[in-house]
Amino acid sequence: MMRPGTPWDIAEAAVYLAAPSGKFITGEMLTVDGGGQHWGETWTTGKPDYFRGGE
Repeated sequence: MMRPGTPWDIAEAAVYLAAPSGKFITGEMLTVDGGGQHWGETWTTGKPDYFRGGE
């Protein structure tokens, strides 16, 4: 995917878990990041200062 997410992306994930489709899902962490964990960090507009730490 490699694109910035939208509030709609998060809303769809929440609706999926709250709807009957998610009735058998328990104790899981659903990561909605467009594959960011797979591809690594992607800061298309530069990493925000509060994420830089002591760099």
